[in-house]
Amino acid sequence: MRRTICSLKFCLALLAASAVFPQAGNAEDKTYICSISDARECTSEADCKAVELEEILVAPLIIYDLEKKAIVSAAMRDHGREEKIAGIHRTPSDLIIYGHGDDEVWNTIISLKDGTMTGNINSGDATHILFGHCAPNIYPR
Repeated sequence: MRRTICSLKFCLALLAASAVFPQAGNAEDKTYICSISDARECTSEADCKAVELEEILVAPLIIYDLEKKAIVSAAMRDHGREEKIAGIHRTPSDLIIYGHGDDEVWNTIISLKDGTMTGNINSGDATHILFGHCAPNIYPR
């Protein structure tokens, strides 16, 4: 169950967002598209290790829709599944997004200055740490 929920939370972009969008984001942006460049798995029994996104059921594309308070999956094999966002907090430099599943909690921090992103999914037995880049979706719906 935990891995199924993980795939709903962190479906990440294949875009090279930093090259496409020079600006990371501002207070008016309602949607962010994110891609992951690195994933790690950490447990209390062993050091953190690099893992493939498929191993932890994390898809390559995630869209954070702040207006709908939802994470929208947009992976090739995924058909628009959504996960609810429990909370959003903005600081002058960061966007903090968080939520929870049946047996886990997760959060993402997006830098509004350069678009860098860190995220994690915490369960009772492991933590998955994700690193990547996000950009505001500048296309109208």
